Amino acid sequence: MSPLQSAWFEEANLDMLNAKLLFNANGTASRIGLLLQQAIEKSLKGWLIARGWELVKTHDLELLLDQAAQRDSRFREFIPYGRIVSRFYVTDRYPPIRRLDISVEEMKALIEKGDRLMNMLKSDTND
Repeated sequence: MSPLQSAWFEEANLDMLNAKLLFNANGTASRIGLLLQQAIEKSLKGWLIARGWELVKTHDLELLLDQAAQRDSRFREFIPYGRIVSRFYVTDRYPPIRRLDISVEEMKALIEKGDRLMNMLKSDTND
C-alpha cells in the first residue's frame, strides 16, 4: 500500500472509530452518520487514487461507489447504501435541513455495512 493510500485509510479508520464510540455512547444519529459518511468517503478516495483516479472534490458516496464499480463490479451492490449514507453529510452540516429519522437498529446496520465495505477496500490494496 502506498503512503498516500495508507494516509487516506488511517483517516477513514479514525472516523469509523469515532462513529462507533459515539454510537456506543448514544450519540446523535446525524453526527454518527456524518462520521460514518466521512470514513466511507476517505476509504473510497484512497482506493480510487491507488487506481489512477484523479481526486475530485465531492462528498457524494454514490458517485464514488459508481467510480469504484467501474473498476470492480463488486462495489455496485453498495451504491444504494452510498445514497443513504451521503444524506448524513448534508443534514448534519447544513441546518436547517431536517435531521434524518433513523432507529438505533438501522444505524447499527449502516455501521456494519460500512465496516464490510471498508474491509473490502482495505483488503484489495495495490501493493
